[in-house]
Amino acid sequence: MEFDGPTHDAIVRYRRLLAADRDPDERGAGLKEWGTGEARIEDAVLLGPDGEERTQFLGGEPMALRLRLVAERPLPSPRLSYEVRDESGLLLAGGGQPTDELGWDESTTTLTIRFEVEQLPLTDGRFHVRLGLTDVSGERLYHWLDDALVFVVYPAGDERGAVRLEGRWSAEEIEAQAERVVR
Repeated sequence: MEFDGPTHDAIVRYRRLLAADRDPDERGAGLKEWGTGEARIEDAVLLGPDGEERTQFLGGEPMALRLRLVAERPLPSPRLSYEVRDESGLLLAGGGQPTDELGWDESTTTLTIRFEVEQLPLTDGRFHVRLGLTDVSGERLYHWLDDALVFVVYPAGDERGAVRLEGRWSAEEIEAQAERVVR
């Protein structure tokens, strides 16, 4: 790309070129964010149960993700997407949220939102959060943060592995046991 002008304008134009690519080659050189810049994800933080910013959690502990969405000008409600990956890059969870359901309308240019997790389903490891902001169709990429947040989870008990598996043990019904003995 060739450009003659202010550095800021060159960066904006470069980001717009990257916005057409969901997985730009420049990631290998350390690129962590790209998109058109028409709307951005800012001030992403993880919060503990008391609302304090944290990067370390215990498995099963409450956690919240708070972030601010900012648009250069009013635009139709964007769609927020998220991914949680382990240290190797394996996708553990992902999803999306239309922002009109959170209060974004045609005149909105700033919206602070939260995603609350009642019990963190992770047990042990280092995890990466990726965040993306697109138009409703998902075709126009406004902003992508490849490593928006990194956090660590420590086991709260005897659990092992990356994911907590909640459940309960119980004995079989007496009738089922009697049926097995008779056969």
